[in-house]
Amino acid sequence: MSKTLCIFGSRSLVGESVERIIHQEIELYKPEMIITSGNTYGVCEVGRDIAKTLCIPLKVHFINNTKYAQGKYEHRSKAILKETDFCIFIHDGKSKGTLNEMKLCDKLGVKYKYFKIDALEYNVTFSIENFKLDFM
Repeated sequence: MSKTLCIFGSRSLVGESVERIIHQEIELYKPEMIITSGNTYGVCEVGRDIAKTLCIPLKVHFINNTKYAQGKYEHRSKAILKETDFCIFIHDGKSKGTLNEMKLCDKLGVKYKYFKIDALEYNVTFSIENFKLDFM
């Protein structure tokens, strides 16, 4: 098995702190491949983008809606974890999915590091109708 790094984390987390942790762990671990979820946002999406930017081979797993009605997320996570030898978790302290994936790591004997970051709670919305544009 090549030296692989699995990236998991909360969907609510993006930005410089997440990027810094992922870059730090890539520099430390020097993976030959990154494995993560292909259809989640947040940490996994940042990990996919960094892998592409650094030209590190990337393998993504998607949920299988046709084969698994229940437990589809757990099946995807198990498939990812069975192919990796080290995992990082970047967690908002709330996400139950990330905690479940950490439990799977323990169960499957996959080594991991855990990072906790507080999610920014910005909820900025506005309506374009509230603005008037004047052109000269």
